[in-house]
Amino acid sequence: MSTIRQSPPNQPLTLLYLESDATARTAAKTLFLSRFETLYTAENVEQAHLLYEEHRLEIDVIVTELSFPGAKGIDLIRSIREKNTFVTVVALCARGDTALIPQALELNVDGFLFKPFTQEQLFSTLDHLLEKIYLRYENTQNALLLKQYIDITNASSIISKTDPNGFITFVNDKFCQITGYRPDELLGQQHNIIRHPDMPKSAFKDLWATIKAKKIWQGVVKNRAKNGDPYYVKTTVQPILNANGEIEEFISLRHDITAIMSDKKQLFDYLSANALSVLILIQIEDYTVLEKFYDKGSVEKIEQTFGKTLLYLMPNPWGFQRIYHLENGLYAFAID
Repeated sequence: MSTIRQSPPNQPLTLLYLESDATARTAAKTLFLSRFETLYTAENVEQAHLLYEEHRLEIDVIVTELSFPGAKGIDLIRSIREKNTFVTVVALCARGDTALIPQALELNVDGFLFKPFTQEQLFSTLDHLLEKIYLRYENTQNALLLKQYIDITNASSIISKTDPNGFITFVNDKFCQITGYRPDELLGQQHNIIRHPDMPKSAFKDLWATIKAKKIWQGVVKNRAKNGDPYYVKTTVQPILNANGEIEEFISLRHDITAIMSDKKQLFDYLSANALSVLILIQIEDYTVLEKFYDKGSVEKIEQTFGKTLLYLMPNPWGFQRIYHLENGLYAFAID
């Protein structure tokens, strides 16, 4: 039982090689080290079991005879497959191993080499299998990266997906949080469930014309939550195409920009949506004096502090939740 290390030109891979013939083991080492960084060799099934258990997390490929004196390589393959369905296995077949090949196929052996084999046959088999391994590693890595991209996008964006007809098929948690709807209230509905009446029909006509043409649409949309509150989102809608270039679905990513929309616009939107609102206006007296004696930055700090103090001092039973700063020392409270 021995271990040899050598650096290959590509991604490092590890091989477990089980061969009962000492001459064949020695001859194969140089060949295998042209494709693998690490080579573990065993002369019997027991040694192979021990090596696999010790290095199971690093072994990528197993090359083993199907039969040995007093033991069967097929038993080693079966034992390993019970623990690892992904490791690549190549079976070395002698003339008398024909009866074992169906069992090897059932165990999803990845390749066969029939003794005696040439160097070209060995390399051809190994290179084909190594290409599959590299592709599998690449796919695994891409899937891992994709999951992280999805996680960070879900954490930062308001996301929904629809079928080609505009019916909602997916919403993430942030979509439910901002709209106030549960997923079961949204799935199967169209986005007009959150459409605000202030949004012109021409905007959505442009949106649909753009995405139906398989292009990305971007814009600011005013929506209405379940409780009637308006909110603003910067929206990107992307058509998702299948392999034939046909639209499979639409995905929408949004960012809440309500906080950066002007208080004046938000107040007007609120009053338009709530015709019976109570409106209270408060003006800082002699505001021009502040502007005369203080710089712009200091005036803004005074206004911010004054607004927070007004909201704090407003009697709770009145139910005012926010204050609108309308500039030039003018503030507003509104409640429906």
